[in-house]
Order: sequence, then structure tokens, then C-alpha cells
Amino acid sequence: MAREPDINTAYVAAHLYYERKLTQEEIAVELGISRPTVSRLLGRAQQEGIVRISVREPGRRDSALEALLLDTLGLNGAVVVPGSFKSGRAREILLARGALELLGRHPTQVKRMGLGWGRSVFAFVEAVEPGHLLLGSTVELVPLIGGSGQSHGVFQSNEIVRRAAEALGARARLLYAPALVSDGRVVETLLKEPPIRSVWEAWQELDVAIVG
Repeated sequence: MAREPDINTAYVAAHLYYERKLTQEEIAVELGISRPTVSRLLGRAQQEGIVRISVREPGRRDSALEALLLDTLGLNGAVVVPGSFKSGRAREILLARGALELLGRHPTQVKRMGLGWGRSVFAFVEAVEPGHLLLGSTVELVPLIGGSGQSHGVFQSNEIVRRAAEALGARARLLYAPALVSDGRVVETLLKEPPIRSVWEAWQELDVAIVG
């Protein structure tokens, strides 16, 4: 059990280095560790057979817990990723790739997908490799929350939707409204605007919601 965090982090470092083409210096900043540690993690990835022709996910999937979730909650699918990490960023990346795997199992069942905001959702968008999973132009992506006024990309819901739609070959419907308002009457006024009303109506027909 004690080895799992190092193996999992080694996988994430290899993914960033070999598939995302980040430098070791950039990985060190991304994961909040030193550059020599990145080098050791990449070496560990080779020793463990994680790095071959492509980067594969290490560790043991908790299939028993996945089955329990399916049975107890009546889910159509579940992916449980390892939960012990020294780096929060490593956890976000593995969660994102798990969500992408789950989405890829039944892509034809997705007609409308909503995306929230935050680091985990942003990591999901970054994990989508253009052309790897194409949902098609008949699939529509919509933001699940309006704008916050914060400049960081992880809180830009429209930009998250736009990037995801581009990578997945889908259509984007954007929401030009604030995430929070001071008075409920403002909501009533905003919903009278057709572009905003159309997004609200799309929320009622979501097949998938990606939230952090």
C-alpha cells in the first residue's frame, strides 16, 4: 500500500512528459515537486513498465467498489481511481482520465452534456486529446454555471465548454449570464432573454454532467 502513491505519481509524471510533451521543469511546477524528483519518477515509470510504446495507467482498479456503486446506486457505469497521492494535481489528472474513460464507453448515448467549472473539470478538458474521442456535431455541450468574473481559466465556464467542444468535435452553446445575482427578480429577467432561456432549457435534457 505504501508504494502506490509513488507509482501513481510516476504515471502522472510520465503522462505529462511523454504524452503532453511538458518539460521536466514544467512538470515540477505542475506537481509542486523538485526537478530531480521528476527525473526519479520518470525513471521509476520505466522500471515499473509504465512507459513502453505508450503511457498506461498503473495500479489496481477497485472493481469490487465499482460493482457495489453500480448495484447500490443503480448506475450504468462507474470508474474508481486510486486515491492516495502526494500531489493534488496528480489526483485531478487521474480523475479526469477516469471520467474520459467512462464517457468513452457509451459515446453514442450522449446527445447533450453539461460542464461545470473548477480544477477537476478543467483537468478533464485538458485530458481530451483532439480526435481521440469524437462525439459528433449533433452533440451539444453547455455550461452548468454562469460567469464569475474571476480571470483564472478553471473558472471560465464558457471557455471550458468551447475547448471541450472543439476537442470532442461537438457543438458549444454558451451562457452569457453571471453565476450569482443579488436578487431573485434578476433571474426572472435573465430567463426572459432567449439565449439564456435556451441554456436553461438545455439543462433539463442533459445526458451527462461533468462536475468537480
